Amino acid sequence: MADEQVLEQNDNLTYIQTIQELKDNSVDRKLYNKLKDERDMLVKTLANGDSLTPVEAVEVRSLADCRKDFMTKSKSQCEYMRKLLDLREAAMREGEPDPFVAIGHKVKPTAADYDRSAEIAEIYEECLEYAAGDDKVLINEIYRRMR
Repeated sequence: MADEQVLEQNDNLTYIQTIQELKDNSVDRKLYNKLKDERDMLVKTLANGDSLTPVEAVEVRSLADCRKDFMTKSKSQCEYMRKLLDLREAAMREGEPDPFVAIGHKVKPTAADYDRSAEIAEIYEECLEYAAGDDKVLINEIYRRMR
């Protein structure tokens, strides 16, 4: 019985480590889709013989910059949410743990916790886009989506 528990704990730990390793070596889906779209556009442009127009560079902010920006007072809920999502993205890009996942001495996150945090971040992103700068719409949309 004790051997089964030890094996189960080892399997769970291995599973969590594998998930974390995959996340560390993965590319953010939004960045991937943006780069894929740019590539498709370039291929079509070259296939049609058109000239290439310069593509805007993607600004990548450091974790320290995002933290500093997050700690400054936000003028609106939309601005706060944008800062929060930027901070999460920067933290994960630089190998820090996902700030949306509870981690502690007595709390060990599971793969489902990481999946849920990614889902929540995606919902926040969609709500922010839908709100288009209107705080009341943002809050109402978050409440509606989180039921």
